[in-house]
Amino acid sequence: MSEILEQIKESNYAVTMVVDAPEKVFNPEKHYINDKGSLFKISHEILGLNEWEFDIFKRLVRCRKKGQFNQDLQKMRNTLDLYEQEYEGIENTKTSR
Repeated sequence: MSEILEQIKESNYAVTMVVDAPEKVFNPEKHYINDKGSLFKISHEILGLNEWEFDIFKRLVRCRKKGQFNQDLQKMRNTLDLYEQEYEGIENTKTSR
């Protein structure tokens, strides 16, 4: 190891060493602990939803919990509109072939 450090010093590269850095501990906030199941797993593995449908599902399930009920429902409506536009674009592309 000391040989390597000497070679690095001689090569004019700046080196910063971290000594005794504390080990990172995974300690998520309480709302990230999925002890009742994950919406992502439920929507993808069980329901087979795509990303658009997952986003809509997530907003619907969480709207009462966050305290921003009307704002979250509006975001869901906006996402529905975007999903509809994209889906129609995909369908139109399929029929024009």
